[in-house]
Amino acid sequence: MRFRSLAVSGALLVTGVASVAWGQSAETEPQSLRQLLQRQQQTALRELVDYVARHPQADDADDARTQVLNLAVTTEQEQLAVELAEGLLTRPDLDPQVRGAALRVTCLGAARQGDLGKALAAYTPLMRTYRVQMPFPSLEVAGTLAARAQLAGEPDRLREVYDAFLGVFALNFQATEIVENRQARLKMLGQPAPQVDVPGLDGQPLTLAGLRGQVVLVDFWATNCAPCLADLPALRDLYRQYHERGLEIVGYSFDDSRATVEAFVKQQKMPWKHAMNGDPLNGVCAQFQTRSIPATFLIDREGKIAYVDLRRQELQLAVEKLLK
Repeated sequence: MRFRSLAVSGALLVTGVASVAWGQSAETEPQSLRQLLQRQQQTALRELVDYVARHPQADDADDARTQVLNLAVTTEQEQLAVELAEGLLTRPDLDPQVRGAALRVTCLGAARQGDLGKALAAYTPLMRTYRVQMPFPSLEVAGTLAARAQLAGEPDRLREVYDAFLGVFALNFQATEIVENRQARLKMLGQPAPQVDVPGLDGQPLTLAGLRGQVVLVDFWATNCAPCLADLPALRDLYRQYHERGLEIVGYSFDDSRATVEAFVKQQKMPWKHAMNGDPLNGVCAQFQTRSIPATFLIDREGKIAYVDLRRQELQLAVEKLLK
């Protein structure tokens, strides 16, 4: 499989837009449309959970439960729906699609509550609800579990997550290659970040060594990478909220055309630092063991790689931790 094909395919594995104002209290004024929508979705989820609790026998209770499961995943607030999901899983006649949604909520809700053992127990049956030919939803869940394991400082759990995935989807070449690439990136945890020295899009020198003392998010992306683009609103909010406190973002684009990237960055209002990845086999990506995107590396103030492949909620938590 050619590298460019793998990179684009890898980009399509993780879908969905983050929808929770993780660093925003109920009293905080929304600073973007995304944050406003997040607040509305959170409110809707809490009201749905309350409705089901107060009206368990209502004619539309099952529809409401399904809406809770779906909205809990969309907002990444699965912990609010774990009790409901576990109740549904006791039903012997539960619809397979609803069962899969309930397992996903149980798995991710437990992970976000800090119970990785419970999350992994739900992860194995969850993988079996997905078709072997279509493992991508399971890979998205694996990424969140791996991120939570990193935040918790539990490397053994990291191995369990991807070993379990490979045990189920071993015959899917595309998925296994992406997981193996993630595992290669995980081996860089705790190591000094590669000393990349390529000019930025603005023509000025751009070195990671020159950013020592700041928390740096290295983001490999492309203008045709669906999940990369879905994460853009979250990255804008992250930069807006933490740049003045010491966060820098450096994006390395996999695109072939510099002009395309320059126009896109301007049109999408991406104010952080940007550069081209260069050669798809031997560019910056090679130094970071990256063959598929999206891929992120969070570098601490001492220049060491602290976290790998974190996105959305987990990324913000890690940034807050490193900036303290």
